[in-house]
Amino acid sequence: QGFETAHVIRVIDGDSIEVKIGNERYEVRYIGINTPEYHSDERDAAIKATQANEDLLFGEQVYLFKDRTNTDKYGRLLRYVFTEDVFINLEMVSQGFAESRSYPPDIACQNLFNRAAIAD
Repeated sequence: QGFETAHVIRVIDGDSIEVKIGNERYEVRYIGINTPEYHSDERDAAIKATQANEDLLFGEQVYLFKDRTNTDKYGRLLRYVFTEDVFINLEMVSQGFAESRSYPPDIACQNLFNRAAIAD
């Protein structure tokens, strides 16, 4: 299927960003991974995941690939996110900032994330 080209304008947390596609702004939730929440016992880990996400792509041009579902119940785009050199969803798991989390029917890369989590 194709992809969308977007520019990252804000890192929201460890597994979501705000992008601009053309003249429109969208929140994007990464498919297949989950990071700790700020308002939880894992606040320190959430801060580290957000910082890692920001270090990887703030201000970057990204390529967004859809799986089966376009948006989640909050209206965020569900996407696999790539820079020119890095598969961000996978990198967050590989570096230990995110866990592999299956959200069917969007599971095209789940085995890859699961292997990266085991290697971590």
